[in-house]
Amino acid sequence: MKKQLKISYIGGGSMFVCTMAHAIMEIREELQKEGVSIDVSLMDINLNNADAMRRYVDLVREKTGTPITASVTGSMEEAITGSDLVVLSVPEKKKEQDEFWDLIGQPVDLESSYAVALTAVTNLDLMDQIAELVKRTAPDAMFAALMNPTDTLAAYMQKKHGITSIGMCVEVQNLITTLAYLLGVKESEIELSHIGVNHFGWVTSLKVCGKDGYALLREQMEAWKQRPDWPRYWNWFADLFLATGYLRTSDAHRWPVGFDWVEGTGLGKDEIPMPISDLYQPYIREALEKGELVGKLPKTSIYGHVQYEALMYPSLKGTFAQLIRGLLGHTTVPLPLQVQNGKANTGVSPEAWLEIPCRFTEGKLAPQTAEQAPEWVTAQLEDIIQQRVWIADWLVGSDPEGLRKALFNWQDTVEIGHALAFWRRMEEYMAARK
Repeated sequence: MKKQLKISYIGGGSMFVCTMAHAIMEIREELQKEGVSIDVSLMDINLNNADAMRRYVDLVREKTGTPITASVTGSMEEAITGSDLVVLSVPEKKKEQDEFWDLIGQPVDLESSYAVALTAVTNLDLMDQIAELVKRTAPDAMFAALMNPTDTLAAYMQKKHGITSIGMCVEVQNLITTLAYLLGVKESEIELSHIGVNHFGWVTSLKVCGKDGYALLREQMEAWKQRPDWPRYWNWFADLFLATGYLRTSDAHRWPVGFDWVEGTGLGKDEIPMPISDLYQPYIREALEKGELVGKLPKTSIYGHVQYEALMYPSLKGTFAQLIRGLLGHTTVPLPLQVQNGKANTGVSPEAWLEIPCRFTEGKLAPQTAEQAPEWVTAQLEDIIQQRVWIADWLVGSDPEGLRKALFNWQDTVEIGHALAFWRRMEEYMAARK
């Protein structure tokens, strides 16, 4: 077992750092017993934001004895050198993307091929810079994409540069946390088999305390919708389950199903604090001012249940904790990650980056085989998986026709003239990088 782990966090001013610190805090007794220390290097162009996260990490160590330290740097090379895990979480390049959104002429979902291709392309220079540093200064490091499109960025890093890469998303773990709360059980008593891509997939089987969880949900779902702590934005999600018999892996991301996130919930869009980070910043500032760790979110919050801590996507703690245990050499429970499928799931391209249960065994990460669901449930998912494969292959240059295939093998809601303009401009943009 390793005795020291270095994590470099690119975009170290992100409030996800606080969530990661709490994840490490949850396994502190195990780390203390084994004499393990965790060093986090926070790299950010905004040193003040990164320093606030450093101060919070210091607070976690001082209050709980968690063996974690943090430092701040503006140098990516300094942060990455000697790392075991390189995490990327930086803001979107909205100004650079505006021209392309104007060509589309209408809003598109984050999960559509248009958004996936664009957000990936505008981050390739940063990805290449990170890759060069990893290969030169941390050749054994794992890369984790914690910014969208997480699966496609991870695929690019591994296919283009040969660096072991994963995508990390909050959705499946958030679903586990929410179901545990509503059912009144421990998260460890919920077992999901699932398969999908970033933000879109299906739970192919569900067990609660070793029993059929789907049967339990069919009995209780309608009654849950009357609970005072029921999150109103879940109505579409619940109704879709009652209609299909299967849960989506995300309770918030609805694409390509045509439900508005707030449709039928009584929520107006002006009630949703966006960006979501605005909801959490006051709690972090208050924690630093008072010298206390963050507590629970107010019961009035629409973003979480009453058990949620005032952390950015707190459910990610479970995934982070198991990931760190795995990197230290432990065998882990299955955790939801986005990894290359390989031979794990037949009927799906081995080149696909799937969001599936994964397990560390003696430090080695392997995707698991998801249980099957009826073809009528997963048929559309298979098309979307193939779209992501085409986009990733286009990004790395192995399939010059990949973007065209992804945009036009089946047409999204974008008007065809706008779609053609977007495709042509994206091809020009990519050609200019070479």
